[in-house]
Amino acid sequence: MKKLIALILALALTFGLLLPVSAEEPAVLICDYFHYTVLADGSAEIVNYVGGGGNLTVPASLDGHPVTRIGPEAFAGCPTLVNVTLPEGLTIIDRHAFAYCTKMKSITLPESLTGIGHFAFMACDHLAAVTIPDGVTALGVNPFLECGMLKEITVSPDHPMLEVVDGVLFDRVEHALICCPIGLGPEEYTIPEGTAAVCGLAFSNCKKLRRVIFPNSVLAVDDNPFCGCSKLADIIVSPDHPTLATPEGVLVSQTDHRLVAYPMTKKDAAYSVPGDIAAIGPYAFQDCTALTRIDLPEGLADIAYNAFNGCRNLTEMEIPETVTEIGAYAFYGCRGLTALTLPAGVADIGVRAFEYYDSTKRIYRPLPKLTVTAAPGSFAEAYCLAREIPCGTGEEE
Repeated sequence: MKKLIALILALALTFGLLLPVSAEEPAVLICDYFHYTVLADGSAEIVNYVGGGGNLTVPASLDGHPVTRIGPEAFAGCPTLVNVTLPEGLTIIDRHAFAYCTKMKSITLPESLTGIGHFAFMACDHLAAVTIPDGVTALGVNPFLECGMLKEITVSPDHPMLEVVDGVLFDRVEHALICCPIGLGPEEYTIPEGTAAVCGLAFSNCKKLRRVIFPNSVLAVDDNPFCGCSKLADIIVSPDHPTLATPEGVLVSQTDHRLVAYPMTKKDAAYSVPGDIAAIGPYAFQDCTALTRIDLPEGLADIAYNAFNGCRNLTEMEIPETVTEIGAYAFYGCRGLTALTLPAGVADIGVRAFEYYDSTKRIYRPLPKLTVTAAPGSFAEAYCLAREIPCGTGEEE
């Protein structure tokens, strides 16, 4: 699952953060152990921390500039931080701000806080509890992804947007399930009636989870909520559900004809995607290592980012002529894959779609067995040649 963390970190760089950033790079200033920039209103954004571990109280101002923002990855990878207190006046914690602070046991969030970015506390392995202030009304994708010991998320009964129901965090305004703390460790979970949406990666890495029951009220499901749920066997949806279905136990969104989640516990070596599927969703087959062959239907248009990531035993796949987009890391780590023919209509391929990480050399490489066939002069051919991925045109020379 650490691989998933690294890939999400890279993908977030591609797909943005909580708030937009100016194209012009501001000057980076230094005050003690804090590197910061001055924002347009004269306040400070911490962009990097180079100090030690243990207990840390972040100052309310740096060189007279009030600290209002903690930037992307500012404290990421500080493995010895234990207890962190953030100052009043802080309003934004951006994406991955405290990712990989693996020893951090507690963090005190100020009442002034209004937004927490994508995966802000990802992989804070020792974080057991967190209280979200009432001012927080913007929340990115699962801020607590991979927090393996997190058991308790607390919000006040008066919070204008958030609520906790049986330990699970919800957006009460949008009626959306945001995330289930890994430390809760449920084996079976029934999504409450009235829930309208399940957010992306909401149950990610809940390794004890075996069974999930959807009510008919859930109309939307984002990126595979069950990525890394290695024991999940049963996704229960009623036959008369208005938007969801589970053909052969696989979760499908009928509104956009998207395959959402293929359970990791399925042991079939081969799988045929239903003929009406137009998109393979993000993380849909992540780490489904039993699969050696997947048949895709004509009419499929989109293979999303991380769709087949980590399917290391996958050897065979034919990509339909109707596919126009292949997302970042789509076949990342599929080291058994030997051949792919990329259609002439493919107009976009994301970063590292056909690569793996060589941990010995500490570099990314093209998949070792893969040879791509692409039309002469096509986008796919140019993509492969630029990345030294073996590529032929299929024409006799």
